[in-house]
Amino acid sequence: MDGILLGTDTWLNAASTVGVINILGLNSEQLSSTDNQITIKKEMLDDFATRYFSYFVKTYARTSNYTKVMNFKNWLEQTNFFENVDFDNYAKFSTELSDTVKKYLTSASYKSAYTLVDGNLDVIAALKALPRLPKVTKKNWVQKSPQVVEAVKQTQPIINQIFKYLETPEAKRFIPAKVVQYSVIQKAWGGISFLNPQTKIKDFYEDYDQSFVQPILNYMATDHAKDKYICANCGRPMKKRDLSYGFLEFMGYDLNRKTSNAWQFNSDLFICPICQWQFSCLPAGINYAGQSGIFINANSNIESLVDINRAIDAEMHYDIKQQGYNSPYGAMVEALKDTETDRAAIYEAADVQIVRYENEHYTFSIIPRALLRTLNRSEGKRLKLLRGSRFVFSGVRYYLYDEVVKALLNNQNLFNLARRMMYVLINDPSNAKVSANQYLNTLIINHAFLEEAKIMTNTDLTLDDLQKIKGSGSHLRERFEKQEGNLNRLNSTAVKLLQSLNANDRQRFMQIVLRLYMEIGTVVPKVFDQIFLDDNLFQEIGLTFTSGIISSMAPEPVKQLKEGNE
Repeated sequence: MDGILLGTDTWLNAASTVGVINILGLNSEQLSSTDNQITIKKEMLDDFATRYFSYFVKTYARTSNYTKVMNFKNWLEQTNFFENVDFDNYAKFSTELSDTVKKYLTSASYKSAYTLVDGNLDVIAALKALPRLPKVTKKNWVQKSPQVVEAVKQTQPIINQIFKYLETPEAKRFIPAKVVQYSVIQKAWGGISFLNPQTKIKDFYEDYDQSFVQPILNYMATDHAKDKYICANCGRPMKKRDLSYGFLEFMGYDLNRKTSNAWQFNSDLFICPICQWQFSCLPAGINYAGQSGIFINANSNIESLVDINRAIDAEMHYDIKQQGYNSPYGAMVEALKDTETDRAAIYEAADVQIVRYENEHYTFSIIPRALLRTLNRSEGKRLKLLRGSRFVFSGVRYYLYDEVVKALLNNQNLFNLARRMMYVLINDPSNAKVSANQYLNTLIINHAFLEEAKIMTNTDLTLDDLQKIKGSGSHLRERFEKQEGNLNRLNSTAVKLLQSLNANDRQRFMQIVLRLYMEIGTVVPKVFDQIFLDDNLFQEIGLTFTSGIISSMAPEPVKQLKEGNE
């Protein structure tokens, strides 16, 4: 056996195969693929452990806490801090030293990595030797600055020693790689090899090689003509059944410990060394960002499978560079909207699976065609305008772009999200970084999605109508602003309108609207007749109108609303 055949017939095989391709750094010209399978040459396994960890270190460098620590060193040099200590620099220095350097360098992953680095420095002891930094304010800075400068001067040689240690070749080889084991790799598998707390092999590069690569070489060098078992994943013959899916997070179980899960206590879910090695590359096939991850199983051919998932990775890195944070959902949408390949239009004709990692679990769904069609419409461009907007509801921070995409991926409308957002805009606008246009764009995207999903069909309501409805609310507010004492009452009225929407109470909502227009002596816009036609129309018209009323207002907090039905 000179080559290893890897398939993409299941999402697990597809994501793991993409991971192998990414780790090896293969491009489309280098892929030897036929019938959705690729062949990996035996020599590509040479020093694979180094390639394995190097891929994760490089891919997640921008978000790694090791990078944050080294960025502090760069800041010290760029600002020439030790020679130019002023109040602002000192405030940043003391914060970063405590919240970044001390926090990460004393964590368990770093401590275990120190044992692999040959050096004459005890990092933990060095950190403990740092002098206590004086607490100062702008008012007493002049008085205490000599004391501060002296304390900073004492920290300089210790900090220089620590960073000199961190920049040694061995430290660069082991510490960043140790960090990604827990921040990335562990999201996909664990319990064996270097992620087994009881492992006896100190060097995790060697541990990976002994656990995954050497068993493949032994397997390839063995005659399997008389083997009586077969791999549950690929069908290859096996001499013994000692490897299973159990090391995969949330996807398998330990067959040796829990035999009751199998029919008559006799499981056949054992895999060969090649599949175990392939699955170890799974985290390199999924694009992770913080506690989220995404993989698109567009496996019509291997080239397109690799292409779409690499496009997501590229978008995520672009987000970090441009905005300081990344979103797998934003990256997925931007990759689907690629104008050169027109992926959204292509995938609309096929059932494309999406695998999501959230809350430490994996979920599976088909990308809704209504979402793909929405992206192909001009309204799809409005999604990008939601980037950077966020709000805090019940102590939880929501990023509007991500929440919109997640809801649409689940074939859900955006009304519940819009009501939450409006509640915060009314009661605590300081906790909502959402503009009036971003809120309206959310409703416009929702309108397009409902149309494409064939949920809203009994109306001729247009996007221009939504703009006019919001304008009606803004006009009403302007009229009340001119009447002294009426503005506060209008604010409380907006709360009542939102409560009516949350309870889906059309009668109460219309009564409030009629009373408002009677007070200013104006005819109620005819569009309000449509709220009685359909629940979706009621929510859409009501939320749009109320958003016009609440523009730029900051009323007193009111009792929290209960979540209504979508």
